[in-house]
Amino acid sequence: MNGRITTLYRILAALFVVLIGTVTYWQVVAAPSLATRQGNQRLVYRELSIDRGRIVSADGVVLARNRKEKGRDQDRYVRVYPEGGLAAALVGYSTIDVGRSGLESAYNDVLTGSDTDVQGALGNLLDSARGKTVHGEDLELSLSARAQREAMAALAETGRP
Repeated sequence: MNGRITTLYRILAALFVVLIGTVTYWQVVAAPSLATRQGNQRLVYRELSIDRGRIVSADGVVLARNRKEKGRDQDRYVRVYPEGGLAAALVGYSTIDVGRSGLESAYNDVLTGSDTDVQGALGNLLDSARGKTVHGEDLELSLSARAQREAMAALAETGRP
C-alpha cells in the first residue's frame, strides 16, 4: 500500500513541477509577445483610454485630435481628423481595427505620452492605475496647412486628385 501512495505522490509532484514551469513560461517568457498581440483586449481598452496628443500644422491648424465619448465603465477617446484629407498621406491614421500609419505610427510614443522621462513615465503609470486619463503630447509639424490647401487646389485645377 505504501508503494502506491509513494508513486501517486511522485506523479502529483511531477505534475506540480510541470504546472509551475508552464505558468512561469507564460508569465515571464511569453508575456511581452502576448501583451502586444493585435487581438489583445487589454491593449484595445488601454489605447481607448489614452487621450492622444494633437497633430498641429505650423500655422496652427489641427490635423488630428481626439473626441471624448462616454463609455459604460470609462471615457473613451476616438481619433478624428477635422481637416479631412488635408495632409492625409503624411498624418496617416490611428484606429483600433486597422492600426496606425504615417505620423500616427511613427510618433505613437510621443502622442500617447510613453516617451517621457522616468518621472513622467512613473506619473503616467500611477495615473493609469488610479483610473485617471493619460494625456499624450502634441506634435507640431513644419507643414503649412495654407500651403497644402493651395497645392491641393492647384492640383484640382489640372484635373488630378
